[in-house]
Amino acid sequence: MFLGKKYQETFTVLLIPAFVAISLLVVRIAATDSTRYLFLVWNLLLGFIPLLILVLLRIYLKTKLWRSVGGLLLTFAFVAFLPNSFYIMTDYTHLRGASEVNVNYDILMINAFVFAGLLWGYCATLEFHKELRKRLPEIQALIIMGAIFLASSFAIYLGRFVRWNSWDILVQPAAIIFDVSEQVINPNMHSNAYLYTSAFFIVLFSLHYTLWRLLRKR
Repeated sequence: MFLGKKYQETFTVLLIPAFVAISLLVVRIAATDSTRYLFLVWNLLLGFIPLLILVLLRIYLKTKLWRSVGGLLLTFAFVAFLPNSFYIMTDYTHLRGASEVNVNYDILMINAFVFAGLLWGYCATLEFHKELRKRLPEIQALIIMGAIFLASSFAIYLGRFVRWNSWDILVQPAAIIFDVSEQVINPNMHSNAYLYTSAFFIVLFSLHYTLWRLLRKR
């Protein structure tokens, strides 16, 4: 999908939704002189990183083994940054208190950012799934993808409510481990974490599985 003659064309097409989303934001800023939603551009940029890592991983796997150091590091980076592609879905919370323009415009604009993030995220996970299937039986590949989506769903919760970022894994690993272990050890005190993670997992993984099955039949 990303390698070969249509490599550049594919990336150009994938950038179209981002161009539309950012254009809507620019129009809003020009009309209201408010930069309230400028953070969406940063979130969108982070959402593109997993796709870039996936491309690097595919190129790497053409000549190297997945279990090599480079392959494992790229896989770790992919899993660590993947939640950013889906995290934009939580940005609807910023609609509260926004009154510069009609709320329907803001909803449409955020929808555009969400669509771009989801598109990139699922392009990345579908290609990752494809690489797994080249090496593993279907059920094992599906279990691994399920684990990745479960981890991503929990990471989205940590990002929205606990305010951790992907790079904090390197910057503050001990603090993240403490937060995660606390919520695992004391589930009764963190019921929202389990509810939020479960809901996101069901939505995100079911869509991935649906797309995977549909594309396999083509």
